[in-house]
Amino acid sequence: MNKKQWVKIALMSAPIIALVIATLAGLDATAQQSINDVIVQIVVIVAGALGVTGVVANNDKDEQ
Repeated sequence: MNKKQWVKIALMSAPIIALVIATLAGLDATAQQSINDVIVQIVVIVAGALGVTGVVANNDKDEQ
């Protein structure tokens, strides 16, 4: 798998990871969304550092 595929998997996994973190910490849906946003931003920053082009943090849940 190439880097862009790994980034896409990470972006698709962000809501699940946020749900698990929020549930374990007993947080509400607003906190879960904030955690998701942070994860997505981190993935986009790391993708840029790795030189993966065409990765955009799209918070509207449309296609990347």
